[in-house]
Amino acid sequence: MISNRGDCYFFARVAATTCMWQKIDLNGRIDFTAVDAQSIKYNLSAWIGGYKTQEDSAIVTVTFFNSDNQIAVSNYTSIGPVSAADRGSVSKLLYRQAGGRVPTGTRSILIFVTFNRGLGNVNNAYIDNIALNLH
Repeated sequence: MISNRGDCYFFARVAATTCMWQKIDLNGRIDFTAVDAQSIKYNLSAWIGGYKTQEDSAIVTVTFFNSDNQIAVSNYTSIGPVSAADRGSVSKLLYRQAGGRVPTGTRSILIFVTFNRGLGNVNNAYIDNIALNLH
């Protein structure tokens, strides 16, 4: 777990819903024989939080795509949201992680972040240090 938060900090600002994403082409970056044998594991992690009692929330999803840019059922994992109750109704970030095996046929990966505003005029969903490790 990386505890030096603040290196890659994002928050949504004003919009009711804000999204950001990155798609990663695995060509030349990983041994597809090992992927197809389900020998590669992944770990998705991030620090997720919000502001005081507000229920603004952030969710990180990783989706695995095949060579035809198609996803199969259950080829995704999400972490978050972190509720105000989870945070003790104070402004802070909590570490969340999930993992598993990279699905057979995976050739690219999409990391997608959604920030949702609860009430008010500002979307105070926070996220920091999103990481996807393949091993």
